[in-house]
Amino acid sequence: MHIRHILSALLALVCCWSAPAALAVKAALPHVDDVPEGRAQSIDGLWRVQSIGKRVRIEAGRAVVVDPWKHLFIFDVEKDMVVIRDIVAAGAGAFEGDDLPLQGRWKARLDDTEETLNVTVAGAMGEVTYQMVRVPDEVEPEVEADEPDAGPPAAMPARQVGAVGNLGCPGKQSYFSTLRGGSCWTCPDGYKRTARAMSSPHACKKRKSLTGPWLPARHIGSAWGCPKGQFHIGPVGGGHCYTCPAGYKRVHVAGADSRMCVLRG
Repeated sequence: MHIRHILSALLALVCCWSAPAALAVKAALPHVDDVPEGRAQSIDGLWRVQSIGKRVRIEAGRAVVVDPWKHLFIFDVEKDMVVIRDIVAAGAGAFEGDDLPLQGRWKARLDDTEETLNVTVAGAMGEVTYQMVRVPDEVEPEVEADEPDAGPPAAMPARQVGAVGNLGCPGKQSYFSTLRGGSCWTCPDGYKRTARAMSSPHACKKRKSLTGPWLPARHIGSAWGCPKGQFHIGPVGGGHCYTCPAGYKRVHVAGADSRMCVLRG
């Protein structure tokens, strides 16, 4: 059954009967910290589910809620809940996983632009189809190299100094961001993460409050297990630690390290 048919039937029911607020319950979905990580995939990043207009982040084999929504008009799907787990590649441009809200096998295929996932789920609600569209993630602007002069060269390659150590951001109050090539952030005591960008002054909100106040998140270090003064280049779960020569700083391109360093201004 196409999702439009399902939604039409549900809307018809709602027109005749409105669920009391007391019937709204928290969806029985796992928190991201309770679902083991899988392999990084080419579709890792931020996606919008077009049928509901909400965003999820695909990362390490899991699709994690960024924008909360209400499933079937009753169940509250909250931020940081996992809605798709065990995502794996299933051929060129094809991926599979387990859709937890729809209780079925999630099958997705990238279109030719690699910006849209065409999804089919055969589960408890019959066959449901929808699209997921890639949306911009948190990135730092590209850094332009300084103009060369008669002094030291304006740009030099970063130097590999060793393998990465422990990966990721430990603890429930430590949040990953693609900023700074992969970094960990935390909110002040009594505050929790919002759906705003990590660089936003409204990245954290007072707990148990719907009206703020808001505060910025605090950077606590690299997510890649490299010692202070070094940075990670490579895929999740691998790669190496690099460093720039004295007087130079690394260059980011679209949120990733370019393996080049430029003179500090």
